[in-house]
Amino acid sequence: MKKVQIKDTTGIKTTESYFSNRCPTVVLPYWFRLMLLSALFLAFMLTSAGNDAGQVFTDHVFSDNIRTVRLHVKGWEMSYPVIEAGSGDQLLLSFDDLDGDVKNYQYRIIHCNADWTASSLFSSDYIDGFDENPVDDYRFSFNTFLPYTHYSLLLPNHSLNLKLSGNYVIKVYRDYDPEKVILTRRFMISENTVAINARVHRPRLTRYYETGQQVSLSIRHPRLTINDPHSEIHVSVMQNGRIDNRVEGIRPVYIRD
Repeated sequence: MKKVQIKDTTGIKTTESYFSNRCPTVVLPYWFRLMLLSALFLAFMLTSAGNDAGQVFTDHVFSDNIRTVRLHVKGWEMSYPVIEAGSGDQLLLSFDDLDGDVKNYQYRIIHCNADWTASSLFSSDYIDGFDENPVDDYRFSFNTFLPYTHYSLLLPNHSLNLKLSGNYVIKVYRDYDPEKVILTRRFMISENTVAINARVHRPRLTRYYETGQQVSLSIRHPRLTINDPHSEIHVSVMQNGRIDNRVEGIRPVYIRD
């Protein structure tokens, strides 16, 4: 407490008053607090999205101690990381940490464009749940030559559900720092809105007779409006899920109503 002498305008009477040296308590109106929280949340979302803007995501491991990364449909280890929206299926992500201890791992889901760059959507547009979640399902190795910790994660789960179909990337990092990435894995959520008929036959070009195959596709979309097939349809052909030799940029040859 501070004692301050205050004189009146006549300079005759002197009074003593006591003032606290603490800062006064300011109560902000509810609407102002709500606007402030919304602004902070929007700034956080824009910053998080900006860190991934323009980056082409791939399946990659960034830490030497992380091994045996797998992502597949639960119960089907040889499957591709693709599930149908609303089917009830789950994807199982698993990896081993050769340090053999317990670390604070978190993950985040990123919605991507057809070229595997981050889309302009906010996480609240495609996620029903929390934006950041822990990887807390782990077990230690037992009676092995090299000790390790096995981590696993199911998607979707009770903390996160995906509302939209499309391309996605799961980013796993540690210590709640998205810059400390340990791995990224790509997966897809499909939606049964078109009918695709595919046929594999011998190539028409003679130089590929002994080494290649030709894939012909026809797409019927009575429930989906496509205004410009050349720009709205993206086809990617992969050999046994391989990314390194995939064929992309395939354009329609015949278009009819």
